[in-house]
Amino acid sequence: MGERVFLSIGTKNLEAFTKLAGIWFLVRAVEQPSTPIPLENFELLLERGPFDETHEKTLLVSSQIDVLVSKNSGGKMAPKLTAAQALGIPIIMIEQPIPPTGEVVESVGDVLEWIKGRNY
Repeated sequence: MGERVFLSIGTKNLEAFTKLAGIWFLVRAVEQPSTPIPLENFELLLERGPFDETHEKTLLVSSQIDVLVSKNSGGKMAPKLTAAQALGIPIIMIEQPIPPTGEVVESVGDVLEWIKGRNY
């Protein structure tokens, strides 16, 4: 889909991208990773959001990004997504993992009742 990829997924699980030859990656993180980044051809961008759409468009254009890879956080559409969409850049979304099965409660009161019902 492209040769310049913005990995907006943090620094975990980057090893999944190591088999992609000839790809340059822009990796954005809040802090310097504690382990080396396993990619051969990349730039690490350390910055903390929140970001607006103008900032994200500037980043995508100045870095000549072809593809955006992002995690689905389940919230409202992030500025990086609207910026990529406006620029016609393909977006690959990584879905959230399926949550583990278990009991679901809706409020703090329900949590307290659930805890009271446990025999420890």
